[in-house]
Amino acid sequence: MKTAFVLTFSALLVGHGATAQQLRFGAKAGVNYADLNIRHVGGFKRLLGLNAGVVGRYALSSDGFWNLQAELLYSGKGQRSGGIMRPVGAPAELYHDRIHCLDLPVLAKINARGLTVEAGPQLSYVLKASSETDGGRIDTRDRLRPVQLGYAVGVGYELPAGYSLTVRYAADVTSIYKSGPFFDSVHSTAFQAQLGYLLGKAE
Repeated sequence: MKTAFVLTFSALLVGHGATAQQLRFGAKAGVNYADLNIRHVGGFKRLLGLNAGVVGRYALSSDGFWNLQAELLYSGKGQRSGGIMRPVGAPAELYHDRIHCLDLPVLAKINARGLTVEAGPQLSYVLKASSETDGGRIDTRDRLRPVQLGYAVGVGYELPAGYSLTVRYAADVTSIYKSGPFFDSVHSTAFQAQLGYLLGKAE
């Protein structure tokens, strides 16, 4: 699966006859403010995590207004307070669900004189997952679907030199758990803030 992500990422970024001005690469890093959205169930709190990875952007127009951007990101997700996988007797207020993912968003991106707007589908692959209390940690990856389909939308600002700040919302549309009570309606979501840099200068 990891190989499939890398191959998909490369195929999206490499086009026949692309020039250095059309195709740019870079990196980004930031924070997640994530939770597991459970339909008709409340009492959970968002969990802070990290996101970081590589970026490739292909300019679809000569002025750089229309772009296609693909990213490969590590993304820390989950929730705290009252996890649905809590062992009997574990205090809900001390409970954490942590999910470590590899995200592949493919975004249509508009750059209007530095102001950017982006939206597109996202695939997420679960690297590992655990449920934690003060009493210990339980591996829960085998209870999760390994791949989720979702989407991402965001806005930001980008300097001609390639530095950028992006605020994004990402969410799954497929349930993250395989089976069980409530599990068919559990979706991972995250608000993200990211600092990025693209090599080369926009013309």
